[in-house]
Amino acid sequence: MRANQFRIFYPIAFIIMVVAIMFALLVLMERITRAELEAQRYQQTLDMLKEIFPEASSYVLEDDIYTIYDNSRYEIGYAFYAKCRAWGGEINILIGLQDKETIKGIIVVSNYEHPAYRDLLVESNFTD
Repeated sequence: MRANQFRIFYPIAFIIMVVAIMFALLVLMERITRAELEAQRYQQTLDMLKEIFPEASSYVLEDDIYTIYDNSRYEIGYAFYAKCRAWGGEINILIGLQDKETIKGIIVVSNYEHPAYRDLLVESNFTD
């Protein structure tokens, strides 16, 4: 009778063990993937900030404000995202500040405007 009980218990224990191993592998893969995605996001943000601050080498994000640093860890400016509603939908921009009062540059991150309106923003002296 005992051997018969063991035969019933063995497949259940095996399935539980396989599920536990698969769960552990999924958690490990999620951590690896999250770290890689965060590194990519950091680099993408830094690349955009370098369009405004060419000497930027790192940044710190605190309270939705990016503080940008050069290679010497000297603070060279600030940046933040803003969005507004337009004819074609929402326009997302990144605004770089030289100091707390001077705009150094603006990048249109995403928009759904008609190209004619978009070109008017980009090609004109709108940001001046």
